[in-house]
Amino acid sequence: MERRTKDQIIEDITKVLEKGEYSVNEIAKKIRANWSTTNITLELLKKLGLVEEVITTPKIRIFKLIKRTKK
Repeated sequence: MERRTKDQIIEDITKVLEKGEYSVNEIAKKIRANWSTTNITLELLKKLGLVEEVITTPKIRIFKLIKRTKK
């Protein structure tokens, strides 16, 4: 299996989140990546203002894509 680039992983996560809100673990399973890689990428996307953490508990974190309006 060929390694994906960070950009490919970001694109995969974005496509998943376009369909709804998911936990880190659900996203990792859908894009076939490990939890750590998925979590690190989600944190990056959160800092960039592209995703939002909608539920945060000690056991689960749910993310959604922030809708951008075209100017």
